[in-house]
Amino acid sequence: MRVSADGRWVLVTSEEENTLLIIDAHTHALQATARVGQRPRDVVVAPDNRTAYVSGEADGSVYRVALPSGAPAMPLLQLHSGARPMGVALDAASGRLYVTTGRGGTVAVISIADQHLIGEVAAGARPWGVALTGHGTRLLTANGPGGDLAVIDTRTLAVLGRVPTGHGSWGVVAEP
Repeated sequence: MRVSADGRWVLVTSEEENTLLIIDAHTHALQATARVGQRPRDVVVAPDNRTAYVSGEADGSVYRVALPSGAPAMPLLQLHSGARPMGVALDAASGRLYVTTGRGGTVAVISIADQHLIGEVAAGARPWGVALTGHGTRLLTANGPGGDLAVIDTRTLAVLGRVPTGHGSWGVVAEP
């Protein structure tokens, strides 16, 4: 579940229905239901509060959804067969979407403008959660079974280091 930056929309993924629910935070009414990839795991909202991006773990998909209508929900990119997309982080200033691939062991770096894969960064064992630092130069991934946090330079797409976290870490938050 995520809330848009302006507090207007609450977005909820449904793994069983393969949908993104868009709820009006003021009226608590369901605004729209968008069909997205299989087993949606995470969602991020663009700073203008007009677009959301949703990862689909079971089919390796990343979807773009218009807010608040939910339509059209369009596949942004289909990742390789070993990818199990989990966490998503958006760097709107650079036009990049970062998607952890779970069992794929990488972070997919996607150009939003032309919808192509810029590259992948070997982040560690099952990167799940992801967060972009406030200045946008570092990306952090929580690598569940690996028991660490990878620190990635967003300019070079290189892993700068790892921080031990203990077994099973799945989420990470970076201060703005």
